[in-house]
Amino acid sequence: MKRLIVLATGLNGSPQKWQPLLERLHEEELMIDSQWLTFNHCGFWNFDAFGKFFTKSIETLSLELKAKIEQHWLAAVASGEPFDDIICIGHIAILNRMWG
Repeated sequence: MKRLIVLATGLNGSPQKWQPLLERLHEEELMIDSQWLTFNHCGFWNFDAFGKFFTKSIETLSLELKAKIEQHWLAAVASGEPFDDIICIGHIAILNRMWG
């Protein structure tokens, strides 16, 4: 089964904070041959300016994530080996906005 697993981190959730979970998931038999996509948007936040000033809106970030997933999906289809499924793991705000 060909699978794409997408990790979308939260506001200050760098992928390193997710490492223990990711290590366990990589060991799961169902995840072994999966392709991984990490969407790390913590670089788009400016904590020094006015507390928490967003340099990109959550809507913009969710559209960027959706575009990255679609890019991987279309590449897999073009290769003749489309994904059987996509699993999204991450912060609920960005995932919810993407499909909301």
